[in-house]
Amino acid sequence: MLRLVRLAERCGLDAMQLYCLDLGHSNRPSEAELERYFRDVLDDMRIPALLSSHIFGGYVIPVPMIERLLRDYPHLIGINCTNPDLKYLTRVLEVASGRAEVHVGGPMQALTVLAMGGQGFLSSEANLAPALCDGVIRGFRDGDMTLMMTSYDQLIRIFAANQSATGSVRWTKAALKITGRPGWTFRRPLMPLTDAEVNQVAIELADLSIAEITGTPR
Repeated sequence: MLRLVRLAERCGLDAMQLYCLDLGHSNRPSEAELERYFRDVLDDMRIPALLSSHIFGGYVIPVPMIERLLRDYPHLIGINCTNPDLKYLTRVLEVASGRAEVHVGGPMQALTVLAMGGQGFLSSEANLAPALCDGVIRGFRDGDMTLMMTSYDQLIRIFAANQSATGSVRWTKAALKITGRPGWTFRRPLMPLTDAEVNQVAIELADLSIAEITGTPR
């Protein structure tokens, strides 16, 4: 992980997200092990960091641990919280308030976290429609309800289309290629969709009728 941190530092990234430990075979680290991991990395980072507490990893970062790490590391600037449990999200927002930004994973809770005092959401849909993602945040910030709701409606439609059997990453990459955007190539062992599956994605994109996607590719 520290070798990856060094790479991020050389590239001049604004910040780096730190995922939780994945020990394999559904094993979970003890709280002491997880905290030592974060502290070992945070102690040796020269760029800002964000913690990822993602329920799909099989566990989440205990809120008291988040609070301790925020207290001890000024360069810890954010928490990315992916969890359908609003009670957990509420507690994360409470300990991070005035200290670090909180973003939720995906657009599903975007309006919820903004209403609760958070700062935004993570979104693979931004690869296809960055203006829509910006419209949600800008509309909320500026009190433009029409912009916020219109942007969110279209953003969720993209999200829903991306829940197909082809898988979110493969769907997104196919959509990037169809619309002439960069980032559509695959790294082994991942394999691109078949021609028939790509054609289906093209149909789904056309059915969305979202100008930012179906307009002239840049």
